[in-house]
Amino acid sequence: MNWENKGVAPVYNTFEVALQLVSKTNPEKRFTVVTDGDLKTVFPGSAEMKSSLTIPAEVEDGEYDVELGVVDPTTKKPVVNLAIAGKTADGWYKMGAITVSN
Repeated sequence: MNWENKGVAPVYNTFEVALQLVSKTNPEKRFTVVTDGDLKTVFPGSAEMKSSLTIPAEVEDGEYDVELGVVDPTTKKPVVNLAIAGKTADGWYKMGAITVSN
Protein backbone atom coordinates (compact mmCIF):
# COMPACT_ATOMS: atom_id res chain seq x y z
CA MET A 1 0.00 0.00 0.00
CA ASN A 2 1.20 3.50 -0.73
CA TRP A 3 0.49 6.00 2.02
CA GLU A 4 1.09 9.71 2.26
CA ASN A 5 1.30 11.40 5.63
CA LYS A 6 0.56 15.08 5.01
CA GLY A 7 1.04 15.98 8.65
CA VAL A 8 4.17 16.87 10.59
CA ALA A 9 4.49 13.75 12.76
CA PRO A 10 3.97 9.99 12.55
CA VAL A 11 0.95 8.27 14.09
CA TYR A 12 1.53 7.81 17.82
CA ASN A 13 -1.57 5.80 18.72
CA THR A 14 -1.79 2.07 18.19
CA PHE A 15 -4.30 1.73 15.38
CA GLU A 16 -4.61 -1.16 12.95
CA VAL A 17 -4.95 -1.10 9.18
CA ALA A 18 -7.86 -3.33 8.22
CA LEU A 19 -9.73 -4.37 5.12
CA GLN A 20 -13.40 -5.19 5.12
CA LEU A 21 -14.85 -7.56 2.54
CA VAL A 22 -18.50 -6.79 1.80
CA SER A 23 -20.49 -9.35 -0.18
CA LYS A 24 -21.96 -7.86 -3.36
CA THR A 25 -24.92 -10.26 -3.21
CA ASN A 26 -25.59 -9.81 0.52
CA PRO A 27 -24.11 -6.57 1.94
CA GLU A 28 -24.97 -7.77 5.45
CA LYS A 29 -22.14 -10.32 5.06
CA ARG A 30 -19.00 -8.46 6.07
CA PHE A 31 -15.61 -9.80 7.05
CA THR A 32 -12.97 -7.63 8.69
CA VAL A 33 -9.36 -8.66 8.18
CA VAL A 34 -6.59 -6.86 10.06
CA THR A 35 -3.32 -6.49 8.17
CA ASP A 36 0.14 -6.59 9.71
CA GLY A 37 0.83 -3.05 8.44
CA ASP A 38 2.25 -0.61 11.00
CA LEU A 39 1.14 3.01 10.64
CA LYS A 40 3.85 4.12 13.06
CA THR A 41 6.32 3.54 10.22
CA VAL A 42 4.60 6.12 7.98
CA PHE A 43 6.45 9.35 8.63
CA PRO A 44 5.52 12.66 6.99
CA GLY A 45 5.81 12.29 3.24
CA SER A 46 5.17 9.23 1.08
CA ALA A 47 5.78 5.68 2.22
CA GLU A 48 5.17 2.18 0.96
CA MET A 49 3.70 -0.17 3.55
CA LYS A 50 4.18 -3.82 2.71
CA SER A 51 1.60 -5.95 4.38
CA SER A 52 -0.03 -9.33 4.13
CA LEU A 53 -3.32 -10.78 5.23
CA THR A 54 -5.17 -14.06 5.17
CA ILE A 55 -8.76 -14.25 3.99
CA PRO A 56 -10.73 -16.16 6.65
CA ALA A 57 -11.97 -19.64 5.71
CA GLU A 58 -15.58 -18.60 6.36
CA VAL A 59 -15.49 -16.17 3.42
CA GLU A 60 -17.54 -17.88 0.73
CA ASP A 61 -16.75 -17.79 -2.98
CA GLY A 62 -18.12 -14.70 -4.65
CA GLU A 63 -17.69 -11.02 -5.44
CA TYR A 64 -16.76 -8.64 -2.64
CA ASP A 65 -16.22 -4.90 -2.33
CA VAL A 66 -12.96 -4.13 -0.55
CA GLU A 67 -13.03 -1.34 2.00
CA LEU A 68 -10.09 0.10 3.97
CA GLY A 69 -10.17 1.40 7.50
CA VAL A 70 -7.80 2.51 10.22
CA VAL A 71 -9.44 0.79 13.16
CA ASP A 72 -9.40 0.69 16.92
CA PRO A 73 -7.68 -2.58 17.90
CA THR A 74 -10.44 -3.40 20.40
CA THR A 75 -13.61 -2.61 18.45
CA LYS A 76 -12.27 -3.12 14.88
CA LYS A 77 -14.27 -0.01 13.91
CA PRO A 78 -12.73 2.84 11.88
CA VAL A 79 -11.46 5.70 14.03
CA VAL A 80 -9.31 7.77 11.65
CA ASN A 81 -10.58 9.95 8.83
CA LEU A 82 -8.39 9.64 5.74
CA ALA A 83 -7.93 12.39 3.17
CA ILE A 84 -9.27 10.24 0.32
CA ALA A 85 -12.59 9.85 -1.46
CA GLY A 86 -15.02 6.98 -1.05
CA LYS A 87 -15.86 7.14 2.65
CA THR A 88 -18.93 5.10 3.58
CA ALA A 89 -21.46 6.06 6.24
CA ASP A 90 -19.78 3.69 8.71
CA GLY A 91 -16.28 5.13 8.21
CA TRP A 92 -14.71 2.66 5.77
CA TYR A 93 -13.24 3.69 2.39
CA LYS A 94 -14.16 1.84 -0.81
CA MET A 95 -11.02 0.67 -2.56
CA GLY A 96 -12.25 -1.70 -5.26
CA ALA A 97 -13.54 -5.23 -5.61
CA ILE A 98 -12.22 -8.78 -5.60
CA THR A 99 -13.45 -12.24 -6.47
CA VAL A 100 -12.90 -14.94 -3.86
CA SER A 101 -12.54 -18.47 -5.17
CA ASN A 102 -11.50 -21.34 -2.92
